Amino acid sequence: DGIFSSMSCPLFYTMNSTGPARAVSIVYYGFILSTFFCYYYILGYLHRLLAERNISFRRLVPTSLFPAASIVLTVFLCLSGHAGNLTVVKSTALLISGEARAYDEEYQARLEILNDPEITDVVLSSFIHQPDMLYNGDLGANPADDLNQKIAYYFNKSSVIVVSQ
Repeated sequence: DGIFSSMSCPLFYTMNSTGPARAVSIVYYGFILSTFFCYYYILGYLHRLLAERNISFRRLVPTSLFPAASIVLTVFLCLSGHAGNLTVVKSTALLISGEARAYDEEYQARLEILNDPEITDVVLSSFIHQPDMLYNGDLGANPADDLNQKIAYYFNKSSVIVVSQ
């Protein structure tokens, strides 16, 4: 619980919320990994304890139960209805639907414009495809916006703006 709480704390402190979905997934996977670590730590402790007393761990707990337990855990996760919220499921859906590829093509087109030394005042169109897991927001229409100025400075441009389509 301490590890889980410490991973959630910065998000609550800085954003007063659970944060974006990817951060929640990281905390969730951290909890799962620490749970498995504790599980195997306890199994190792029991194995050592039984070995000291000359009791066979394999005779006490058949190793065929471990794959079965993994299958039961996976089936339970799928049947609980929460499997669709997993990052791996969402990202796979984005790849299969082609939305991730479409977003990447738009992003690469922007990079070509930003890396073109001939263009000094850059006017970009807003992203058409905005997949939830990849899209973090966009630049503004005002060249005086802080983020726009940072992008312009990074790419050695006079100004950068985004216009809505």
